[in-house]
Amino acid sequence: MGVCADEPAGKSIAQCTKRTISLTVHRGAEDDRLFQKQGPDRFRQARIPDLAQEALSQGVLLTREDLAYRLFFVGTRTISRDLAAIRKQDPKLLIPLRSTVQDIGPVLTHRVEIVRLALEGKTMTEICRTMRHSPTAVANYLSTFTRVAQLSARKMHPSQIAFLLGRGRCLIERYLLLIAQCQEDNNLKYHLDQLIELGQIGLTKSQKKRATKEGRR
Repeated sequence: MGVCADEPAGKSIAQCTKRTISLTVHRGAEDDRLFQKQGPDRFRQARIPDLAQEALSQGVLLTREDLAYRLFFVGTRTISRDLAAIRKQDPKLLIPLRSTVQDIGPVLTHRVEIVRLALEGKTMTEICRTMRHSPTAVANYLSTFTRVAQLSARKMHPSQIAFLLGRGRCLIERYLLLIAQCQEDNNLKYHLDQLIELGQIGLTKSQKKRATKEGRR
């Protein structure tokens, strides 16, 4: 049971919508060898990125507490040390935890980095390989970004956009900053226009109605 990925920052875990998912903690003989040869620390560090991605693909963002108490049965300090070790080995590797994706922590969010890669012209395959995300997760991020661009073009305030899309204000502002940067770079602007033209992905009818109401206020 984990917190749904679309839950914005600022809400307590108790108030967040939860979802039941299935995760593969142990993969059999491969992990047996890893555990025996390199120890439990290395085993956890090898599994954390994949577990976080597996959870995200099912619409959930794991927390340090999830990793510590529900998956590996260690303390949160141990998980924090594991995360630090992983980032030291690969500084560019972004692990989709609630603290990073929802702008709760100091690490650049996956959502912003994925959108930036798309605006640079990277293909879905390249983005998935670089960010270790599923095509579904990447498409969802691009969908939200495109909706932000559509609503921004209607001169909606960042707070209104955040409310309408159910996202954190910080994320919306970062997306708006990317949109502003697109106006100064022809390559970025071209790919932004492509995303909007392809409708990745248009607003639902209910969202259009809400947008219209908000725009009149």
